[in-house]
Amino acid sequence: MATAVNAHHPEVARAAQAGIRPAIWIVACGKAKRSLVSRARDLYTGHLTSLQIRFATTRGGVFGGTAAAMIASARYGLVDMDTEVAPYDVTLNDFTADQIALWAQLVAAQAAERGIAGATVYVMGGARYTDALRAAGFQVANFDTPASNPWLTRAKFMGERKSALTRLLAA
Repeated sequence: MATAVNAHHPEVARAAQAGIRPAIWIVACGKAKRSLVSRARDLYTGHLTSLQIRFATTRGGVFGGTAAAMIASARYGLVDMDTEVAPYDVTLNDFTADQIALWAQLVAAQAAERGIAGATVYVMGGARYTDALRAAGFQVANFDTPASNPWLTRAKFMGERKSALTRLLAA
């Protein structure tokens, strides 16, 4: 069986030493993108997506530090942050309900292939992404369920999520 994603990531190793499950973040892709092939962490240029990536990779860990993080791409499924990705113009908003369910199954299969089933996996993104991934068995931290993640504050709308992330990143 595969080892946890980013098994050499300091947060994953630290969690393993402490005998707890590491936190792994899946950030839904965003519509705004660079026009050139880029690392996944750099491809998405929208303000909210950029904040979510920054939070996940710098503050989302079990110990409040860095965390292992990935992108849930409507085009490619689950993508590691440092994977080179070509720009695309696909969103789950273009998908039928059946296509969304198939996409969520693909992401769940990719997560299993990466060996992260035993980790605490949080998802940040819009309702179509979080609803689909919740149905596939992922824990969703979309700011309306603060009990699922002590670092998040209650925020349901995009502007509130941006404000909450900005506050958390400034702390």
